[in-house]
Amino acid sequence: MALQKLPYCKSITKKLFMITSEKNSMKNQIRKIQFMIMVALLPLFASAQFDNNNLVLVQKWKMKKPENGSRQERDSLLEIYNKNVIFKNPKIIMHKEFAHFITGDSKDYIIIEEFKDYAEMDAANKLMDELEKQAWPDKKKRDEFFALIDKYFENWHGDELYSINPKLSK
Repeated sequence: MALQKLPYCKSITKKLFMITSEKNSMKNQIRKIQFMIMVALLPLFASAQFDNNNLVLVQKWKMKKPENGSRQERDSLLEIYNKNVIFKNPKIIMHKEFAHFITGDSKDYIIIEEFKDYAEMDAANKLMDELEKQAWPDKKKRDEFFALIDKYFENWHGDELYSINPKLSK
């Protein structure tokens, strides 16, 4: 398959400009990493045949304990975001969030999302932008909302993209 025929290749330059010009929030970092994964894997899609297994994006974040914050406020803000954006996005098959419970690093926060394929992951990312603008049409209020969420997370994350093996799944 020629690289130009991939559905998400047409917007790479535009998307790269948008990503590099955005504020460094948790939401924008998620988008940056999804984009970097897509660019890194383009040669594989151009030269290899892949099975039709769904993809799972696993992101690991580090929580912060802000001075005037609480777990209840953090969870409330994430719930508002999820109800307005994630849960309205049909391209995301599954979305789960995990906060550290016991042992190890108590700052771990894991987000796992499942997509039909790579193109659907890109489409989900684009739809998130639209849903965010619908939920918070005023840019200043949108930025203020994301700043409230960002105070609960360090400016670092790790991520991996996996293919599901349905034969070994329950």
